[in-house]
Amino acid sequence: MEQLPRLSFCLTDQEIKAIENARQRLGRQGVLRNRSEVIRAAIAQLEHLSDDDLLAASNRPTYLKPGRKATKAK
Repeated sequence: MEQLPRLSFCLTDQEIKAIENARQRLGRQGVLRNRSEVIRAAIAQLEHLSDDDLLAASNRPTYLKPGRKATKAK
């Protein structure tokens, strides 16, 4: 198997819950998928959207400031 690049990104609590909800829904159908597989399935669906639908979908998520939260010095 080829070496795949690893990416890191931020998600809101709501987005994490949506991924877990999708995993549970699949599980009820007897299909077990990990988080990465659920996210990659969602990404694959983006390719089937029209330009207008893709634009509309891209406007839904809120902007997240990239990077880690600053930790307080002790």
